[in-house]
Amino acid sequence: MNKKLLSGFLAFLLIFALALPFGCAASAEGADDAVVLFASDDSMTVAANGWLLVNDEADLLTDEQENALFAEFSSIKENHNVNVAVATVQSLGGQTVENAAEDYVYNKSGLGKDTIVLYLAIGSRDFDIFATIGRAEDIFFTEGREYIFSQVQPLLSSGDYAGAFSTFGRICGDFIARSDAGEPYTRSSFAKQRNKSPICFVIAVAAGLLIGTIIMSKYKAQLKTVHKRNEATGYTRPGSMRVTAANEMFLYSNVSKVKRQTESSSGGSHSSHTSGGGHTSGKF
Repeated sequence: MNKKLLSGFLAFLLIFALALPFGCAASAEGADDAVVLFASDDSMTVAANGWLLVNDEADLLTDEQENALFAEFSSIKENHNVNVAVATVQSLGGQTVENAAEDYVYNKSGLGKDTIVLYLAIGSRDFDIFATIGRAEDIFFTEGREYIFSQVQPLLSSGDYAGAFSTFGRICGDFIARSDAGEPYTRSSFAKQRNKSPICFVIAVAAGLLIGTIIMSKYKAQLKTVHKRNEATGYTRPGSMRVTAANEMFLYSNVSKVKRQTESSSGGSHSSHTSGGGHTSGKF
Protein backbone atom coordinates (compact mmCIF):
# COMPACT_ATOMS: atom_id res chain seq x y z
CA MET A 1 0.00 0.00 0.00
CA ASN A 2 2.82 2.34 0.94
CA LYS A 3 4.58 1.52 -2.31
CA LYS A 4 1.47 2.46 -4.27
CA LEU A 5 1.20 5.79 -2.45
CA LEU A 6 4.87 6.51 -3.03
CA SER A 7 4.55 5.66 -6.72
CA GLY A 8 1.52 7.94 -7.06
CA PHE A 9 3.29 10.79 -5.30
CA LEU A 10 6.34 10.45 -7.56
CA ALA A 11 4.11 10.40 -10.64
CA PHE A 12 2.43 13.62 -9.47
CA LEU A 13 5.79 15.32 -9.00
CA LEU A 14 6.86 14.22 -12.47
CA ILE A 15 3.70 15.62 -14.08
CA PHE A 16 4.08 18.87 -12.11
CA ALA A 17 7.70 19.22 -13.19
CA LEU A 18 6.76 18.69 -16.85
CA ALA A 19 3.90 21.21 -16.67
CA LEU A 20 5.87 23.94 -14.88
CA PRO A 21 7.66 25.38 -17.98
CA PHE A 22 4.36 25.72 -19.81
CA GLY A 23 2.87 27.50 -16.82
CA CYS A 24 5.77 29.96 -16.74
CA ALA A 25 5.39 30.62 -20.47
CA ALA A 26 1.68 31.25 -20.02
CA SER A 27 2.45 33.65 -17.16
CA ALA A 28 4.97 35.49 -19.34
CA GLU A 29 2.44 35.74 -22.13
CA GLY A 30 -0.08 37.05 -19.64
CA ALA A 31 2.43 39.66 -18.47
CA ASP A 32 3.03 40.78 -22.06
CA ASP A 33 -0.70 41.01 -22.62
CA ALA A 34 -0.97 43.14 -19.50
CA VAL A 35 1.59 45.59 -20.91
CA VAL A 36 -0.28 45.75 -24.21
CA LEU A 37 -3.55 46.37 -22.44
CA PHE A 38 -1.94 49.12 -20.38
CA ALA A 39 -0.52 50.77 -23.47
CA SER A 40 -3.88 50.65 -25.22
CA ASP A 41 -5.89 52.07 -22.35
CA ASP A 42 -8.51 54.69 -23.22
CA SER A 43 -6.23 57.58 -22.29
CA MET A 44 -3.21 56.16 -24.16
CA THR A 45 -1.14 58.95 -22.72
CA VAL A 46 1.07 57.35 -20.09
CA ALA A 47 3.99 55.09 -20.86
CA ALA A 48 5.61 52.76 -18.37
CA ASN A 49 8.05 55.52 -17.42
CA GLY A 50 5.29 57.99 -16.56
CA TRP A 51 5.50 60.41 -19.48
CA LEU A 52 2.22 62.22 -20.03
CA LEU A 53 2.74 63.49 -23.56
CA VAL A 54 -0.78 63.21 -25.01
CA ASN A 55 -3.73 64.08 -22.80
CA ASP A 56 -6.97 64.34 -24.78
CA GLU A 57 -9.54 65.15 -22.10
CA ALA A 58 -11.72 66.86 -24.71
CA ASP A 59 -11.90 63.55 -26.63
CA LEU A 60 -10.93 64.97 -30.01
CA LEU A 61 -8.88 61.98 -31.18
CA THR A 62 -9.49 58.32 -31.87
CA ASP A 63 -7.52 55.65 -30.03
CA GLU A 64 -5.37 55.02 -33.10
CA GLN A 65 -4.57 58.72 -33.47
CA GLU A 66 -3.58 59.01 -29.82
CA ASN A 67 -1.32 55.97 -30.10
CA ALA A 68 0.39 57.38 -33.20
CA LEU A 69 0.98 60.76 -31.57
CA PHE A 70 2.31 59.18 -28.39
CA ALA A 71 4.77 57.08 -30.37
CA GLU A 72 5.94 60.16 -32.29
CA PHE A 73 6.39 62.30 -29.17
CA SER A 74 8.06 59.47 -27.23
CA SER A 75 10.62 59.08 -30.02
CA ILE A 76 11.53 62.76 -29.73
CA LYS A 77 11.86 62.39 -25.97
CA GLU A 78 14.10 59.33 -26.25
CA ASN A 79 16.34 60.79 -28.97
CA HIS A 80 16.65 64.40 -27.79
CA ASN A 81 15.53 64.47 -24.14
CA VAL A 82 13.00 67.25 -24.78
CA ASN A 83 9.29 66.75 -24.10
CA VAL A 84 6.83 67.57 -26.88
CA ALA A 85 3.26 67.31 -25.61
CA VAL A 86 -0.35 68.20 -26.40
CA ALA A 87 -3.24 68.56 -23.99
CA THR A 88 -6.91 69.33 -24.60
CA VAL A 89 -9.69 70.29 -22.20
CA GLN A 90 -13.27 71.40 -22.64
CA SER A 91 -13.06 74.31 -20.19
CA LEU A 92 -10.35 76.33 -18.48
CA GLY A 93 -12.27 76.27 -15.21
CA GLY A 94 -11.72 79.95 -14.50
CA GLN A 95 -7.99 79.91 -15.23
CA THR A 96 -6.21 81.77 -17.98
CA VAL A 97 -4.97 79.50 -20.73
CA GLU A 98 -1.38 80.35 -19.79
CA ASN A 99 -1.87 79.34 -16.16
CA ALA A 100 -3.72 76.19 -17.20
CA ALA A 101 -0.83 75.18 -19.47
CA GLU A 102 1.69 75.75 -16.69
CA ASP A 103 -0.46 73.82 -14.23
CA TYR A 104 -0.60 70.91 -16.66
CA VAL A 105 3.15 70.82 -17.25
CA TYR A 106 4.31 71.21 -13.65
CA ASN A 107 1.51 69.72 -11.57
CA LYS A 108 -0.63 67.34 -13.60
CA SER A 109 1.72 65.72 -16.08
CA GLY A 110 5.00 65.84 -14.19
CA LEU A 111 6.84 66.78 -17.38
CA GLY A 112 8.55 69.81 -15.86
CA LYS A 113 11.34 71.71 -17.58
CA ASP A 114 12.59 71.08 -21.13
CA THR A 115 8.99 70.81 -22.36
CA ILE A 116 6.95 72.43 -25.10
CA VAL A 117 3.20 71.86 -24.97
CA LEU A 118 0.28 72.83 -27.19
CA TYR A 119 -2.63 73.38 -24.80
CA LEU A 120 -6.18 73.77 -26.14
CA ALA A 121 -9.44 74.75 -24.45
CA ILE A 122 -12.15 73.70 -26.91
CA GLY A 123 -15.09 75.47 -25.29
CA SER A 124 -13.52 78.93 -25.47
CA ARG A 125 -11.21 78.06 -28.40
CA ASP A 126 -8.16 79.28 -26.51
CA PHE A 127 -4.69 77.99 -27.27
CA ASP A 128 -1.29 78.33 -25.67
CA ILE A 129 2.10 77.15 -26.84
CA PHE A 130 4.18 77.02 -23.68
CA ALA A 131 7.95 76.45 -23.76
CA THR A 132 9.26 75.85 -20.26
CA ILE A 133 12.46 77.18 -18.79
CA GLY A 134 15.55 75.31 -19.93
CA ARG A 135 16.35 74.00 -23.39
CA ALA A 136 12.77 74.37 -24.60
CA GLU A 137 12.71 78.12 -24.01
CA ASP A 138 16.02 78.52 -25.86
CA ILE A 139 14.93 76.38 -28.82
CA PHE A 140 11.37 77.71 -29.09
CA PHE A 141 11.76 81.50 -28.90
CA THR A 142 8.89 83.90 -29.61
CA GLU A 143 9.31 84.06 -33.40
CA GLY A 144 9.67 80.28 -33.55
CA ARG A 145 6.48 79.72 -31.56
CA GLU A 146 4.66 82.17 -33.83
CA TYR A 147 5.81 80.25 -36.88
CA ILE A 148 4.74 76.92 -35.39
CA PHE A 149 1.27 78.21 -34.65
CA SER A 150 0.95 79.72 -38.13
CA GLN A 151 1.38 76.20 -39.49
CA VAL A 152 -0.96 74.57 -36.97
CA GLN A 153 -3.76 77.17 -36.83
CA PRO A 154 -5.43 76.39 -40.20
CA LEU A 155 -5.71 72.72 -39.25
CA LEU A 156 -7.17 73.56 -35.84
CA SER A 157 -9.70 75.94 -37.38
CA SER A 158 -10.84 73.28 -39.84
CA GLY A 159 -11.25 70.68 -37.09
CA ASP A 160 -8.35 68.46 -38.19
CA TYR A 161 -6.97 68.07 -34.68
CA ALA A 162 -4.97 64.93 -35.40
CA GLY A 163 -3.29 66.67 -38.33
CA ALA A 164 -2.64 69.78 -36.25
CA PHE A 165 -1.05 67.80 -33.41
CA SER A 166 1.05 65.73 -35.80
CA THR A 167 2.24 68.90 -37.57
CA PHE A 168 3.06 70.43 -34.19
CA GLY A 169 5.16 67.39 -33.27
CA ARG A 170 6.92 67.26 -36.64
CA ILE A 171 7.93 70.94 -36.60
CA CYS A 172 8.98 70.80 -32.94
CA GLY A 173 11.07 67.72 -33.72
CA ASP A 174 12.76 69.64 -36.54
CA PHE A 175 13.55 72.58 -34.24
CA ILE A 176 15.03 70.24 -31.62
CA ALA A 177 17.03 68.16 -34.12
CA ARG A 178 18.58 71.29 -35.66
CA SER A 179 19.51 72.55 -32.22
CA ASP A 180 21.19 69.27 -31.32
CA ALA A 181 23.06 69.33 -34.65
CA GLY A 182 24.49 72.78 -33.84
CA GLU A 183 22.42 74.54 -36.52
CA PRO A 184 19.46 75.96 -34.57
CA TYR A 185 16.84 78.26 -36.00
CA THR A 186 17.42 81.88 -35.04
CA ARG A 187 15.18 84.84 -34.42
CA SER A 188 16.59 86.69 -37.43
CA SER A 189 15.54 84.00 -39.90
CA PHE A 190 11.90 84.22 -38.82
CA ALA A 191 12.04 88.01 -38.49
CA LYS A 192 13.06 88.28 -42.17
CA GLN A 193 10.07 86.20 -43.21
CA ARG A 194 7.77 88.27 -41.04
CA ASN A 195 9.10 91.56 -42.46
CA LYS A 196 8.35 90.60 -46.05
CA SER A 197 4.68 91.42 -45.63
CA PRO A 198 5.11 95.09 -44.51
CA ILE A 199 7.48 95.74 -47.42
CA CYS A 200 4.90 94.48 -49.88
CA PHE A 201 2.28 96.63 -48.17
CA VAL A 202 4.40 99.78 -48.49
CA ILE A 203 5.05 99.08 -52.17
CA ALA A 204 1.35 98.55 -52.83
CA VAL A 205 0.41 101.81 -51.04
CA ALA A 206 3.04 103.80 -52.92
CA ALA A 207 1.86 102.42 -56.25
CA GLY A 208 -1.74 103.28 -55.40
CA LEU A 209 -0.84 106.84 -54.43
CA LEU A 210 1.10 107.35 -57.66
CA ILE A 211 -1.74 106.11 -59.85
CA GLY A 212 -4.29 108.15 -57.90
CA THR A 213 -2.19 111.32 -58.21
CA ILE A 214 -1.90 110.95 -61.98
CA ILE A 215 -5.66 110.47 -62.41
CA MET A 216 -6.62 113.37 -60.13
CA SER A 217 -4.13 115.72 -61.83
CA LYS A 218 -5.92 115.10 -65.14
CA TYR A 219 -9.29 115.97 -63.58
CA LYS A 220 -7.82 119.07 -61.96
CA ALA A 221 -6.47 120.31 -65.28
CA GLN A 222 -10.01 120.30 -66.69
CA LEU A 223 -11.29 122.72 -63.98
CA LYS A 224 -9.88 125.87 -65.59
CA THR A 225 -13.07 127.94 -65.05
CA VAL A 226 -13.04 127.54 -61.29
CA HIS A 227 -11.18 130.26 -59.36
CA LYS A 228 -11.03 131.20 -55.73
CA ARG A 229 -12.91 134.41 -54.72
CA ASN A 230 -12.49 136.31 -51.46
CA GLU A 231 -15.80 138.22 -51.78
CA ALA A 232 -19.37 137.10 -52.26
CA THR A 233 -20.23 139.81 -54.83
CA GLY A 234 -19.13 137.61 -57.63
CA TYR A 235 -21.85 135.08 -56.76
CA THR A 236 -24.84 137.53 -57.00
CA ARG A 237 -26.63 138.97 -60.00
CA PRO A 238 -26.23 142.73 -60.36
CA GLY A 239 -29.26 144.60 -58.91
CA SER A 240 -30.80 141.46 -57.38
CA MET A 241 -29.89 142.36 -53.77
CA ARG A 242 -29.61 145.69 -51.90
CA VAL A 243 -28.09 146.03 -48.43
CA THR A 244 -29.38 149.07 -46.53
CA ALA A 245 -27.48 148.56 -43.28
CA ALA A 246 -24.71 146.19 -42.11
CA ASN A 247 -22.93 145.64 -38.79
CA GLU A 248 -21.16 142.86 -36.88
CA MET A 249 -22.28 141.64 -33.44
CA PHE A 250 -20.45 139.18 -31.13
CA LEU A 251 -22.91 136.70 -29.67
CA TYR A 252 -21.05 134.20 -27.43
CA SER A 253 -18.25 131.66 -27.25
CA ASN A 254 -18.39 128.10 -26.05
CA VAL A 255 -15.23 126.29 -24.85
CA SER A 256 -15.31 122.66 -23.76
CA LYS A 257 -12.41 120.82 -22.14
CA VAL A 258 -11.80 117.06 -22.14
CA LYS A 259 -9.14 115.42 -20.03
CA ARG A 260 -6.60 113.68 -22.22
CA GLN A 261 -6.24 110.01 -21.36
CA THR A 262 -2.74 108.63 -20.99
CA GLU A 263 -2.04 105.38 -22.79
CA SER A 264 -1.49 102.32 -20.64
CA SER A 265 0.31 99.22 -21.76
CA SER A 266 -1.64 95.97 -22.07
CA GLY A 267 -0.42 92.39 -22.30
CA GLY A 268 -0.14 90.88 -25.75
CA SER A 269 -0.10 87.30 -26.90
CA HIS A 270 3.51 86.78 -25.82
CA SER A 271 4.33 86.65 -22.11
CA SER A 272 6.40 85.06 -19.40
CA HIS A 273 4.89 83.91 -16.10
CA THR A 274 6.35 83.37 -12.67
CA SER A 275 7.36 79.79 -13.46
CA GLY A 276 9.62 80.97 -16.29
CA GLY A 277 9.44 80.04 -19.93
CA GLY A 278 7.58 81.66 -22.80
CA HIS A 279 3.94 81.67 -23.91
CA THR A 280 2.34 82.31 -27.28
CA SER A 281 -1.43 82.30 -26.81
CA GLY A 282 -4.69 83.46 -28.35
CA LYS A 283 -7.74 82.10 -30.18
CA PHE A 284 -7.91 79.51 -32.93
